[in-house]
Amino acid sequence: MTASQSGRRLLLLTAPGLTLAVVSLSADWIGMGRIGSGFGRTQLVILLFAIVLTCSGMLMHWKAMRDSVRRDYWKTVCFLVALFPVFIGAGIVLAEGVCHLCSVRLIDYRRIDSTLGWSLEPDRVFHVKSVAKSFDVVVRIDKRGFRDDGQEIKSVDQCGVVVIGDSNAFGFGLADNETLSHRLYQDFSSRGYKLNVLNAGVPGYGLGQFYLRLKTLGKLRAGAVVVVLVHPANDLRNASCNVDYGLSKPNAHLEGDILKFRDDLARGRIEEPYHFSAPFEALNNVFRLSVPKPLWRGFVPATREALRGERIFHLKGQASNDPIAMSDMRLGKEYRKDTLDAIRRQPLVKVLPFWTEIRQFERERSKLRLLAERMLAEMAAHVEANGQELLVVVAPEAYDKQEYYHWKMRHVKAHSPQFTFEFGMSRALVESALHKCGIPSIMVEYGSEQTEQMFIDNDGHTSGAAFRQISPLIVERIVREGWLVQNEPLASRRIATFPSRRRLSEGQ
Repeated sequence: MTASQSGRRLLLLTAPGLTLAVVSLSADWIGMGRIGSGFGRTQLVILLFAIVLTCSGMLMHWKAMRDSVRRDYWKTVCFLVALFPVFIGAGIVLAEGVCHLCSVRLIDYRRIDSTLGWSLEPDRVFHVKSVAKSFDVVVRIDKRGFRDDGQEIKSVDQCGVVVIGDSNAFGFGLADNETLSHRLYQDFSSRGYKLNVLNAGVPGYGLGQFYLRLKTLGKLRAGAVVVVLVHPANDLRNASCNVDYGLSKPNAHLEGDILKFRDDLARGRIEEPYHFSAPFEALNNVFRLSVPKPLWRGFVPATREALRGERIFHLKGQASNDPIAMSDMRLGKEYRKDTLDAIRRQPLVKVLPFWTEIRQFERERSKLRLLAERMLAEMAAHVEANGQELLVVVAPEAYDKQEYYHWKMRHVKAHSPQFTFEFGMSRALVESALHKCGIPSIMVEYGSEQTEQMFIDNDGHTSGAAFRQISPLIVERIVREGWLVQNEPLASRRIATFPSRRRLSEGQ
C-alpha cells in the first residue's frame, strides 16, 4: 500500500469525527450565537463525540495497517466497526461512574445545602447575559454565600437591615446598584442613616425557606430590621413543593399547630423539575408528576438534558479569576418560540407554577393558608425573640400585568382549558395571613401606565425601576415606625407583639 493510499484511507475513517468537530466549533458562526458568548453544553457533547470518532478512526487505520499482511485492510476495518458500539458503551459506563463519584456540584450559582435545600455557592463571580431578557450583568457571591452588591459587608451583625426573599430579592437580571438591598442602602444613606443592608435572597426559595434562611443567617444585632420580600403566587407555590427546579428541599407541614420541616427525599438533583410535598400530594396526580428519584449529575443525564435543549443558560468554564459566563443568546422571538414549544410539549408543567391562582384548588389553597399563617407567625416570633423588627413587603407579579405574560398565559390557558385562572387569590391569601398575625406590611401597587417597566423583559422578575419605587416606601415605613435612629438602632424600642401559637390555633 502506497503512502497516498494510506493517507486517503486515514482521512476517510476520520472524516465523520472531523466533520462533527468543525460543526461544533463553528456553531457560533452559523446561527447559535456570537463567538465567545459561551460554549453550549450541546456543542460540548458534539465535540466530545467528534473526538471519540476521530481517535477511533485513527486506531482502526493503525490496526488495519498492522494486520494488512495477514488479512485485507477493509476486513479489519469492518470487524473493528462492529466492535465500535461495545467500546462506546464501555466508555459511557466509565464516564458515568466517574461522574457519580466526582460530580455532585451544580452548574449555576447554587450548591446543595443540608438545611435549606440549596444555598449560594460562596466566593464566585458570574457574568450573566440574556439577549431576550435585555440584561448583561456581573453577579458576585461573597465568601459567606450572600450576594455582594457593593457594600463590602464583613459580617451579618454589621447590618441594620436584612432583605430575605427569592430571585427577586436576590436581583435576578439586575446589576449591583439595581437590587432592592442596594437601593435601600442608598435611600437610607440619603436620609443620613449609615447602615448596611444585607442581600439574603436566594433564587428558587419559597416562604418556608425564607423562614429557614432567617434562622440560619447568623447573629443579627438587636434593633436590626428584617425585610421579607414576598411575591405571593410564586412564593406560595414554592412553599408547597419538596422539589423545585429539579432540586430537593425540606418541606413545611403542620403537626397540629406546630410548624415542622421534613426531608422526604435524598438531598440533591431530582429527575422531576417539580414535586409537591405530602400536604399537597393530590396535586402530583393532577399535574402527572411521577415519584421523584435522585438524578446524579452524570454523563448520560447531562447529555440527555443538553440534547433536549432544557438548559436556558450555558456554562463557560472559569479561567484564572475571570467570571464564569452564563449566557442565553436567543433573541426575543426565538425565546418566545421556545416557550411556546415547551407549553405545547408539557402543558401541565407550565400550568403548575400558577396553581395557587386556579379556582379548582380551593381545598389545597385552604391548607396553604394555614401553613402560610404559621410560617409568617414563626418568622415574627423569631425576630421578636431576638429584639429585631419584621416588615413584609408584598410586591405585584407579572402574571396578569406584563405583555409577555399576557401572551404566555393565553397559550397556557389554550392548552389547558380545564383550569379556571383567577389572579389575585394568592395575594389575598398572604394579605389575610399578615393581618391575622399582626405583622407590619406594605402592599405595593404599580400604576397601569408603569406596569411594563416594572418587570424584566420577557421574564416577569421585578426590575430595577420597580425597586426604585419600592425602596422609598420601605425606608419611609421603617423611619415612621421609629425602628431606627440616626446611625444606630434604638436602645429601647417598641417591640411588636404577635399572636401566640395558642391564639392562632383558637382562631383569635
